[in-house]
Amino acid sequence: MRAWKLLGVAVLFTAASCVQVLGGDNPYHAGEAAGGGGQAGGGGGASSSSTGGTGGTSEPCIPGEFRACYSGPAGTEGVGICKAGYEICGDNGMGWGPCEGQILPVVEYCSVPEDEDCDGRVACTGAPEAAFTPPGNLVDPMLDGISDVAVTPDGGYVVAGFVDVLGSSGPGSVYVAKIGPDGAMQWEKRYPCEGLAVARGVAVSPAGHVTVVGEFSGMIHFGGSALKGLGSDIFIATIDATGTHIWSKSFGTVNEESAQDVDIDAAGNLYVTGSVMNDSVSLGGAATTPDEDDLFVASYDSAGNHRWSRIFVNQSTQRGRRITVMKNGNVAVAGEAWTSGAIGADLGGGLLLGGGNYDLVVAVYDGATGAHVWSKLFGSTGNQFPGSIVAAPNGNVLVTGRFVDTLNFGGGEMTAAGMLDGYVAELAGSNGNHVRSMRFGIDGTSQGTGIAADGAGNVVVTGHFNGSIDFGSGTITTSDGPDTFVVKLAAFDWAPLWTRTFGGTGSQTGWAITVDAKGDTIVGGSFEQQIVFGAPLGTVTSSGGADIFSVRLAP
Repeated sequence: MRAWKLLGVAVLFTAASCVQVLGGDNPYHAGEAAGGGGQAGGGGGASSSSTGGTGGTSEPCIPGEFRACYSGPAGTEGVGICKAGYEICGDNGMGWGPCEGQILPVVEYCSVPEDEDCDGRVACTGAPEAAFTPPGNLVDPMLDGISDVAVTPDGGYVVAGFVDVLGSSGPGSVYVAKIGPDGAMQWEKRYPCEGLAVARGVAVSPAGHVTVVGEFSGMIHFGGSALKGLGSDIFIATIDATGTHIWSKSFGTVNEESAQDVDIDAAGNLYVTGSVMNDSVSLGGAATTPDEDDLFVASYDSAGNHRWSRIFVNQSTQRGRRITVMKNGNVAVAGEAWTSGAIGADLGGGLLLGGGNYDLVVAVYDGATGAHVWSKLFGSTGNQFPGSIVAAPNGNVLVTGRFVDTLNFGGGEMTAAGMLDGYVAELAGSNGNHVRSMRFGIDGTSQGTGIAADGAGNVVVTGHFNGSIDFGSGTITTSDGPDTFVVKLAAFDWAPLWTRTFGGTGSQTGWAITVDAKGDTIVGGSFEQQIVFGAPLGTVTSSGGADIFSVRLAP
């Protein structure tokens, strides 16, 4: 069983050359929520008409009469910038016209002082608001961890990962939990397995259905027919908003296969990436015989029916790590590929050669057909790995990870200051060209493991570091072993808006991050011994081994 791996226009250097931001023109427009009606909408919740109507209603009225109206979410009227408007009864007295002049919530903009999302909170602090650390029933050396997080339509979120893991070969259980908008756990599911079982990716459909992917060995039961693994096999399981099984399936051979991530488009279609090895394998379509570890991308409809799949057979190892649905419906994948001399990686667009060792690869495919759009390899003599990838609201893609020695996305070479340095990069969605990039290590080790963007184009990144890092606002040093960091970067120039670290005795590792419709940041990971969130949440102590955590942070 494979071990879990639990220059443009301007250049900005900070003290000790610990931060480099390499980039071009700002791709966002001031005062406009990039990406349109997704997270920037501010609606989606229950509407309120506490001061009259909501506009455009058909009910008898006196022609020419005025009345107040408001169609925003309950509790937002009169808070921050939000205010009621007015509507006028039509000339025929049979209905009210549209609500004029009302101001509704939008995603919080850190560049202005007003409360744009009308939640009554001070903006852009990153203050911890609620944490989920379920009480453990484990003792050393069992391990728990969160691999991924995803927001739900009701304003809550789900976490997915593993619990009860004993050693690198198991046994262990897939873990999924739903946390409500108030921070309280609504339900949790543990799916035990004869061998090791790990959930690596989770996504939520517009209908609120939760899809989890990962790998397992032995037998696992998600609520339908039992899935039986021949070796280490892929599983895909979908449950509804209450945690009830809808469908589940597996793919695999006697060798090792792994699904690393999943994302879902607006139509409910699923997109999965990972790797398969050696033996002939089908992901629902025609069988392919891989060579070594080979990267795959596959798509299924909401019922689990195969739409398309591609396995990229190469001479050496390539693995898909993270996948995201882009604004135009295409899908972007981040992974790594082993290169040496003439041995490279072909991800559908021709052979890509690297500098040796493991190199970062990013590729985009047509969401409807799986056809190759573009692919790029970023490498040098050291190793370059992805941590995560996410679609930006302007149509580009954002990627974070770690590298040794040097790394160049096309905007100039970045040199690691520590033994292992973290990076963040933005690539053009149309062709993968460099938009901007930065690194953030000073000494020791640092890496980005999760990345997300809000509707205004601000970027949030999580990861962990052991030593010192600097995002441009000053040096931050670990307290005791690896600590979790969370940073929010401004859309316009990637200036740090706020930075949070969670330390304490032992290790604290952030693995996943997302942003909800209000602009709140949600982070998940694991910790040993203790994790210090700070006021008002305080310190949480582990029950033994490694325990899971998730925390919600203000915009």
